[in-house]
Amino acid sequence: RVAMAAVASEAVGKKYSPPEKSAITGRIFSLLNSIAADLRNVSNTLNLPIPFPYFHLLNLLIFFSLMVAGLCCCIFAARVEATTYCVAIGPLAVIAFVLIGMRTLSTALSDPFGTDDVDFPHCDFMRHIYDHVV
Repeated sequence: RVAMAAVASEAVGKKYSPPEKSAITGRIFSLLNSIAADLRNVSNTLNLPIPFPYFHLLNLLIFFSLMVAGLCCCIFAARVEATTYCVAIGPLAVIAFVLIGMRTLSTALSDPFGTDDVDFPHCDFMRHIYDHVV
């Protein structure tokens, strides 16, 4: 609050009358408060973990999807005139690869500001913003 008052007093200066200073200071405070509220919202969103039941529900859905896909591939392979089940391995492998890959990708993208190799370099972003704004 004190820092916002210092910014407002520097911005207003001595060339405005008291009512104008009050209006300008009020606008500056409202803008700074909205920026602070947005920063709090970003911080609160980043601190929310994926709820535990949703994670297990996703795993259960992937398990049942793979099981149904495997059964469908086996039924398809049984209807083929050649009695080999090797025909079912290809489509099932593709389906399993896609589903498990999407799960891994969503886990990696769920926290884009962490310390993993695929996360954003937020320290570099903040340094660049500070260098170009201040």
